[in-house]
Amino acid sequence: MGKFRYGIVSAGLLLGCAVPVSPTFQAQLGEVTVEVPDAGTVVDAGTPVDAGTPDAGPPDAGLPACAAAAVDPTAACANCQAADCCVTMSNCSNDPQCSSLYTCQRACTSNACLTNCRNQFPGGLWLASGLIICSSSRCSSACAMPARNCGGIGLTTAGCNTCVQQQCCAESAACAATDSCDAFIYQCIDHKGCGSTTDACGLACRATYDAGMPAFDALQQCALSKCPTECAGL
Repeated sequence: MGKFRYGIVSAGLLLGCAVPVSPTFQAQLGEVTVEVPDAGTVVDAGTPVDAGTPDAGPPDAGLPACAAAAVDPTAACANCQAADCCVTMSNCSNDPQCSSLYTCQRACTSNACLTNCRNQFPGGLWLASGLIICSSSRCSSACAMPARNCGGIGLTTAGCNTCVQQQCCAESAACAATDSCDAFIYQCIDHKGCGSTTDACGLACRATYDAGMPAFDALQQCALSKCPTECAGL
């Protein structure tokens, strides 16, 4: 099985990393633009997700309790994140680079500001990305984050990404709306630079975020079964 990386679709574009030979869920190193009230930025409209639906499965193994100190400065958003994005919020709040990056970007009103924040706190990119994706899916109204197309999880090659969005949109949105699936993708596989989801690093991530594995596996299998040509080697 090929290496996995995952990413954010920013304003409908896949930004950043060099495209590998075979498609992966490669992290797109784009700006997190969902918080910026920029009239010139078009944000993809995603499929509404029931914010009251908890993660499926038993509690994740070895995870800390939800962080007491909220990451988001607004009470409504912080309360929703504590209820529906506890894992990704805790991971971010416990990391100085992530909490600083998130706070910095939350105050931005331009994409230039977002870029500057990311350059100041590069170590928090993947941890913040996990929280942003969960929040835009689960706490869109409370956090004033427009929902992303198919949840916002993207793939590196254009053909594979397009096919997955067309054929596996529900699976992608379901993973994005599952706190532990976001944590597995962004805050473990990407943040730790795992070689794949089946090497020692990847297996440790799976064990840590086991509640997110049904949603992740459904997305992976959909991509492989419905886009076999476009996503060959995934």
